[in-house]
Amino acid sequence: MARRRTPRGEEASHELTSMIDVTFLLLVFFVCTMQFRILEGKLPTHLPTDRGDSAVPSVADVLETLEIRLDRDRRATDGVRIRCGFRVVDGNDGVGALVAAAVSNQPDLRARVTVGDGVTHGQVVSVVDACLAGGLTDIAFAAIPL
Repeated sequence: MARRRTPRGEEASHELTSMIDVTFLLLVFFVCTMQFRILEGKLPTHLPTDRGDSAVPSVADVLETLEIRLDRDRRATDGVRIRCGFRVVDGNDGVGALVAAAVSNQPDLRARVTVGDGVTHGQVVSVVDACLAGGLTDIAFAAIPL
């Protein structure tokens, strides 16, 4: 079998136009048919829209907010010291009773739960459950900066 040779002056050329067209068609097809993933378990948040980080809270905001702070304490029964305002309470039952008494005096009461280092997620959730059982519905979370 003899091979056929091309003359030395001619170079073989490739037509890439059709391949580029097909590539762009595939790109458009995949972009148009892609479905974005919907986040499950989104938590609704109420972010302030009328003020920034440096704004000083009003007196009404300070008076209507119950501060609940959780810190790790090995001497406590659950390993967590819970402070509601300036009072140290024992366990989730104490939190629920204190919140129920505060909500009966101020129905539009809000709470801010501040969590210290070393407190587990389960302990935070149990305190939030006690707040909900006490009748508190507006709960915000804060973290202690490191």
